[in-house]
Parts: sequence; structure tokens; C-alpha cells
Amino acid sequence: MSERWDSPLAALRVVEISQGVAAAWAGHLLAALGADVARVDLPVDPLSDRVSSPAGGAHGGLANYLHERKRRLALDLAEPAGRVRFTESLRDASVLVEDLGVGGLEGAGITAEALREAHPALSVLRLSPYGQTGPSAGWAASELTSQAAGGWVGRHGLVGAVPFGIGAAMPDYGAGGFAAVVAVLSTFSSRAGGRGVHADLSLVESMQCLTPPFLLINEFYRRRGGKPIEDAYMPLGAERCMDGWVGVSTLTAQHWVDACICLEAPEYIDRREDVRQDPGSYAEFRAKVERWLMRRTTDEVVEQLQAFRVPATRLAVGASVLDTPQWKQRPFFTRPPWAPGEGVVVPSAPWRSAPAAETAPVTTGFVAATPRRPLAGLRVLDLGSNIAVPVAGALFGTAGADVIKVESIQRPDSFRFNRTLPTDTDQWWDSSSLWQAANTSKRDLTLDLTSERGRELFLELVRHSDVVFENYSARVFDQFRLGYAELAEVNPGIILLRVPGYGLEGPMRDFVGFGNSFEQLAGLAAVTGPAGGGPVTPGGYIDPVVAAHVAVVTLAAIEERSRTGVGRFIELPQIEIGAAIAAEPLLDALVAGAAIAPQGNRSPAFAPQGVYQCADGWLALTVRGAAEWKELATLLTLPAELAGADLPARQSRHDDIDSAISAWSASLATDDAAALLRDRGVAAARVLTPDLYTEEPHLHARGLFTPIAHPVGGDITIAGWPVLSADLDLRRHRFRAPQLGEHNHEILRELVGLTGDEIRELEADGVIGTVPVGARS
Repeated sequence: MSERWDSPLAALRVVEISQGVAAAWAGHLLAALGADVARVDLPVDPLSDRVSSPAGGAHGGLANYLHERKRRLALDLAEPAGRVRFTESLRDASVLVEDLGVGGLEGAGITAEALREAHPALSVLRLSPYGQTGPSAGWAASELTSQAAGGWVGRHGLVGAVPFGIGAAMPDYGAGGFAAVVAVLSTFSSRAGGRGVHADLSLVESMQCLTPPFLLINEFYRRRGGKPIEDAYMPLGAERCMDGWVGVSTLTAQHWVDACICLEAPEYIDRREDVRQDPGSYAEFRAKVERWLMRRTTDEVVEQLQAFRVPATRLAVGASVLDTPQWKQRPFFTRPPWAPGEGVVVPSAPWRSAPAAETAPVTTGFVAATPRRPLAGLRVLDLGSNIAVPVAGALFGTAGADVIKVESIQRPDSFRFNRTLPTDTDQWWDSSSLWQAANTSKRDLTLDLTSERGRELFLELVRHSDVVFENYSARVFDQFRLGYAELAEVNPGIILLRVPGYGLEGPMRDFVGFGNSFEQLAGLAAVTGPAGGGPVTPGGYIDPVVAAHVAVVTLAAIEERSRTGVGRFIELPQIEIGAAIAAEPLLDALVAGAAIAPQGNRSPAFAPQGVYQCADGWLALTVRGAAEWKELATLLTLPAELAGADLPARQSRHDDIDSAISAWSASLATDDAAALLRDRGVAAARVLTPDLYTEEPHLHARGLFTPIAHPVGGDITIAGWPVLSADLDLRRHRFRAPQLGEHNHEILRELVGLTGDEIRELEADGVIGTVPVGARS
């Protein structure tokens, strides 16, 4: 598994105009997968100031990283000759990706209508904070205010803290991953209908749809009289030990039980909710656990917790990520061509692939059966669990694929049991709204893959399928004897995508890990949290970000297969996706020589920037330049010596400025304060909490949320996909999530040809079923 797979999208031609991380990351992914990406050189690249250039060039380290493998297209869109060259560059292009904001292209004299007329097969993806239409379109925005509007600013388990954003621009990488998905889907669609896709992608909506379903978690606790997640503690997360930091996750009830035993706190086994919601219980638990931790090294803590199968890992701070044992034996970080010496390294592409078999003659790329649902006609066997892989499957289902969720009554997807209780309903394993949100637009089949008959039936399904997803731990999936060789023997065209936590080889191969773990080890937790404090685990936000990357890599394999005639085995470790999107804090540490500590809501590029209490909530704002500062200073009636401060002076007096803003905002309603700021050109947004998601006027006006009725779980409302397009049906989920084994008879009759008697025999033998083993005992 050593081949670096880097050419499946060789037929794609992409033109990129990027100012921010999201569009640049979309181009980065497409280029890393072999697309020819030409990036328009803007007069000013905002990314160039993020991480000083080790080579002393015009672009900083982050810009160099994001723009690897791209061609430079030197032109000035403000000049007539530049616009001519730009339109000429689109002649052979498949996709244009741009993030100039609402009216940005039009301001350069380029309209969507003109692009459609001149290049009818060209797909145009427009990224902007709020989208091209709607009440908030065109509002000034920053990374912080976008996170606030998208639901990513919160306390993250620190009860009583001022809400803060997530470090290292993680949501922008999620949006970039999704933009890359839409770019490939648009190409498939264009080939089918001869008409390019024009799509409007909102970064705020991307955060909503790529956010763990906090809306549903809050509803679960509300119905039971519990506290919302914003007012609840995270009992275990980023933990200090004798010689550093570790990350611990107790997402399931069993993890909590095992952690309490390992941490020598068994009296808290039945008090999880007390610890989560009661300040006294939390303080007692923390005091006991911290004493245990501070008597042990990080390696000892991780080893002991992993022995109990509790997700635990080192928590990387800055360049310490390079000392991870997994990457000592499994090379991942490489010295880039733009680095002047051996000391600067960056993550390589997070996917690895076995060498492809002998290929058929090259043909044209994948052509969709129907332009509006470009994956119609494809079949996916989704063996995923929890969030990352299932969400990718739901996206494929929305795009038209026949996605068959494969689980078993012996081992259902464990996410079915998240935020549901046996007392909820007789069919409680089908009632979790969180599971439903991650598994829309699928059919469900139960198969005991540990039985010979179940394995035979699965291989028969593989014969009629295109893709297999799975994210079991490496040791579990290997026990099924369903590796790529076995699958390719019955279907040479099959694409097997394995998404292990840490990789299929190396000393951490069998570690238990969840989204929190990958945020901790990748270095994302180390740059998240209040200024002056320690690392804070974001809270599993990386899971749906991983899903976007699973989707784009799979689409690349589908494109490659259409040209070569054979499938492929791809390994996509979740931790390596995490490390790939955490390159900025790594580069900061390597270039500056020291790890960057959590900064809360402050920024080295802007001041003031922060989150401030209003009469009815919290307000995020960013002053992005001198003109905006002048407007804010006038609004606050600041003294002349402070009103005239430049950026360094504002940075040094940030505390004074924060006090003035807080005094001004305290008596104002959040929406009123934000409106006063936006009227003066200052980026500002209400900090959106889960209880307000579906009531937010802009998101409501753009039709982001999908109401879904479920026969067991009842009615729920979940975010759709963050793309508006008249050319794609990719906004709303196609249909509800299935019940366990709901389609057993339908699938086994349709694809395997079994009779009713044969299916009933499988039920009697426990090979299939609709009730988890032991659920009604």
C-alpha cells in the first residue's frame, strides 16, 4: 500500500480564482488527484501573510502549500486584456472555481450569463460566505463571523467561557472538500447533458451541513429536561499529564464505563449525566481524574486507556505531531519543493492506493446517466458507521446512487444507539435522530459477515455494485476476509475505499479513534480554545469534513474507472485527513520555531476581533482594516488617541477595546448590534446556537433545512447540502433514513434472486433480521 495515487482526474481542467482557504483547498484536492488546475494570480493574495515564507518569496508557507501542483495564470482581471486572457483560459476548462464574493465576477465585467453563452459546457462554482442570494448575501464576513453564523462558535465544553471559534480554519477545509465534490459531480453532469452546472456554494451553509447534528442533540436533551450542549461540561477531552497532553473521548456509554474503571473512578460510572450537568459533580470528577493523570506520562495514559478500548491519543502541539509513532514508521510528511531546507515539511496527500491491475484502453471520463442526479445508476455498499463514512454515503444517495447500508443484527451501526434509550419506543434502535441525519437516501440490509452464508451474499452484492465504503477498525474488517483481492475476483470494476482511523499498518493500526481523537492528534485541538488556556477539543467537527474527502476521492476513482475499465483499492486514514487540513499550525511551528498557543477569538491579522455579550446572546465581529476601525471607533465614541490607532497599536490595546465593545453591546439585542456594525461595513454576525438554526432568516429563505418524517423516530429537521443550483438536484435529501433491515427482502430478491423461503431461512439462522441481538431480552 505504498503507491501515491495522483492522476485519476487527469481529464479535468480547472481554473481557480481564490482569496480564501476554501476555494484554494478545493483546487488543492483536485490538483492532488491529477486535475490540471490553473490559478489566477490576484494582485494581492490574502493567504500570503499566513505563515511567513521560509524562502522569503511573495507567498507565505500556507499559500505555497495550498497552491502546490497548480499552474499560475498571470493576468489582471481589472484590465481589458486580462479579462480577454481569462475568458480564453476557460475555452478548454471543465470547471471554474471562484470566491470573489457576491458580485465579484460581475465587478470585473464577467457575468454568469456571458460565461454560459461563451462556454456552455463549463461548470461555474461560486463560493461566498452567505451565498449569492438571500437576505444576508453580500454581508461583510471573516472566518470568525462565518463560523458564528454557521454554528461553529461555541463553548466546546467549557461552561461559562466566552464562546470561541475553532482554530486552523477547519470549517473552510470542509467547505473546500465539498466544493471539490461538486466540481467533479458537475463535470459528470456536463458530459451527460452538454450543459455546465452553475452552482452557488455558501461557506456558512457548508458549516451547517458539515456540523455534527447539535440541533438534534439539543432536542434530545430538551425532551428529557436536560441542559443544552452549550451549558454542559465535556467530562473528558484535552488532558494534561506528567509530560504533556493527551486526548480522551468517551462518546459511548461503554467508553464512559471503561474510562471510569481505567481512571480509577468507578463511582462515577452511573453518574455520567451528573458530571456533565452538575458543577459540583463535575468539579469532584475532574479533581480525581487530574490527580490520576498527573502521575503518569502521556504514553502510559494512552496505553492504559487503549487497553480498555477507550479512544485516547497523544495531543499534538505544533511540530510534536511529527513525533507521532505512526508516522515514524509510516511516512506521511514530506519536504515540499518550495522549502529551502530539510526542516520544513508538510503533509502529503492523505490517500494511498494499491497498484491498479492491467487496464483497458483509455476512454472518455465518467458520463452521468442523468445530468441532474449525476450518480444515478451507480450502486454503493455502505459499511460505514458513526458519521464520517455514512455522511458520504448519504451525499451519494442524494446525487442519485443506490446506496445500500450494510450492517447486521449482531453488530448494527453503533451510531443507532446515540441519543436514544430503550425506554423511548419499542423499536428504539430505529429512533435515533442523529443516526437518521447521517443515513438519509439509503436502503438498509442486514448481513452477518462473520457467517459463511452472509459473506457469500455480500460477494454476490459486490458483483452488482460499483463502490464499497467501510470504516471498521482494521482488525475487524480483516476478519471478514473481504479484502480487495476477494472483491475484485468477483467484480474487477469494484472500488473499495477503506477509511481506518489511523491507517492499515503501523503501531497505531488497531487504536480506537473517533473524530475527537483525530482533532487532538492532528494538532487542531492545540490551536482551539481561549487565549492563555490549554488546548480544547473542538468536538468531532472533523467527522463530516472527513466525509467530504471520502466523497471526492471516491468520485475520482469512479472517473478513473470509466477511463481504465478497472476498479481500485484506496486507503484514506482519517487522521491523515486531519493532519492535511492542519498544515497551518505545523508550518507556524516550523517557521516560527515555537508552537502557536490558542488565541481564543483574536487574530494576528485583524484587530479588534472577538465575541461579545449582548442582551440576548453573543455577537462576533472582525475589523478588517483602517476604514472599518474608523467606523467602529466613531460608533463607540472612542477617544481620539485610540480611534487613530493602527493595527499594532490596536493589537496591544485589545483588552481596552474589548471592554469598550462589551460596554456598548451589553444593552443591545444581538441582531440590532450586528445590523449597526454591518451598516458601517464591519463584519459582524450573531453567534448561532443550535436552538436557533432553523429559525435563522437567511438559511430559511434559501431553503437549507429539510423536514423528514420517520415512522419510528418521528419528524426531524436537518440541513440539506450547501449548494444551490438549477442544474443539480443536490439541495435536499431524497428520502428518509431506513429502519434496520428494512429492505432485506427487496434487495435479496432484486439483486441476488432469492426466493421468499430462502430469505425466511436466512432470518431463522440469524444471517439477516430487523431486531438487534439482545435488544428485547
